[in-house]
Amino acid sequence: MTQENKNIISKQLINQSEEVKLLYDRAHIGFIASIVNAIVILFVLRHEIQHKILFIWFMTLVIIIVSRFILVLVYHKKNPQPEETKKWSALYLIGVFIHSVLWGVAGILLFPKSLPHILFLTFSLSIFTIIAIILTFRLQYIFIYLTFTLLPITVQLFILGSELLLVIAFLIILLAGLTVVITRRIYGIILNSMELHLVKENLIKDLTEAKKSTDDMNIFLQKEIEERKQIESQLSEMNKKLLISENSLRELNANKDKFFSIISHDLKSPFNALIGFTEMCLNRFEKMDSVKLKEYLEKIHRAASNLYSLVDNLLQWSRFQSGKMEYNPISFQIIQSVTEVINLFSVSSSKKNITIQNEVSDQLYVYADYHMINSVLRNLVSNAIKFTEHGGSIKITAIQNNDKINISIIDSGVGISNEDKDKLFRMDIRHSTYGTDNEKGTGLGLLLCKDLLEKNNGTLWFEGTSDKGTSFHFTLNHQNT
Repeated sequence: MTQENKNIISKQLINQSEEVKLLYDRAHIGFIASIVNAIVILFVLRHEIQHKILFIWFMTLVIIIVSRFILVLVYHKKNPQPEETKKWSALYLIGVFIHSVLWGVAGILLFPKSLPHILFLTFSLSIFTIIAIILTFRLQYIFIYLTFTLLPITVQLFILGSELLLVIAFLIILLAGLTVVITRRIYGIILNSMELHLVKENLIKDLTEAKKSTDDMNIFLQKEIEERKQIESQLSEMNKKLLISENSLRELNANKDKFFSIISHDLKSPFNALIGFTEMCLNRFEKMDSVKLKEYLEKIHRAASNLYSLVDNLLQWSRFQSGKMEYNPISFQIIQSVTEVINLFSVSSSKKNITIQNEVSDQLYVYADYHMINSVLRNLVSNAIKFTEHGGSIKITAIQNNDKINISIIDSGVGISNEDKDKLFRMDIRHSTYGTDNEKGTGLGLLLCKDLLEKNNGTLWFEGTSDKGTSFHFTLNHQNT
């Protein structure tokens, strides 16, 4: 075997080892979600299913989760080498299989008689499957969760045969397919991140070796004074290259952090819409006629479609950060993007009883990349909702100023303290605060907005004081129609 083949095999082992490590690092999230979901099911179905069956199922689930948790602890304690990856991957796969089978059994043993409880159990198993697929992301795990967790209750729904249950069954299949597509794309992003991590380690290794060479060269300089000028020149050149490599490495890490932050920041609202509308269906099912039910199902489908579109846009933004995304400015009505964003956050704003006033004229056109500006508006409106009290208001305006359009998002929220003002647009300070309902932020949303606006020849600034609300403003080029 040649040295090149050995290097390829070694790289593959390291990549596989990093994937398995990521699975074990994220396993506790799935354990918590599984326990919480099981407790909710016990509470809701306590009058529908025999307590003995509920107790046996729940205790079996607890034993499995505890066993898997012990496996995770052992893995982290041993910190296995890449050569042991296959063994730990197999153990994790066995745990996933047993865990998914038990949840699939819930779709049969705990299948209730009343329609609202059937819908609840279906929704619970679907949510668990989605979370599990996102956390595991490998194809074999996705197949196990879809086959052994979601398939049994889907078959049950088809067997019962009512129109509503058939619609729900088809929605489960559609949602499962959508989740698989999204998860595979996220898996690709994770693989790229791992590649960047390996590049980072190699660069650090090179930097360490270069530093050792520099130290040796300094000793040599002390002994060979007559060659001082020549060697100093070489050292200067080497230090420049090291500085360039260090700056490149920092930029790569910053771009990676920004990308993951925008995923967590922007995916939350579409998921809230899906959960909100399904919750409405459950709570108001007995009072709804078929027309109203169809309306809610259409909204759920629309939210799922928007979610897929959003993920696609985020992937395009990642290509832009790596220099692979095309910049496509077009002329469009700014009210079009504003209306789309307001509709996207309608559920989250309604939950806090926040009124969003759209005072943008349909006569104002801007020349910019539509998807980038849409991402800017999503971040700014999301922040406004986050920091506005219940019953507050948000106003969105747009005014033409010569060849520029000034867009403003004005809220009646908690404002910004003087000590926080200087932290908002700095990359070296990770500034993130909680909203009025303890919403968690990423601390990078405004930095992303600033980058995207600069790409579109725009600027971003804000005004506000503590307890008096905040106004964020940005400019775009005006386009005559």
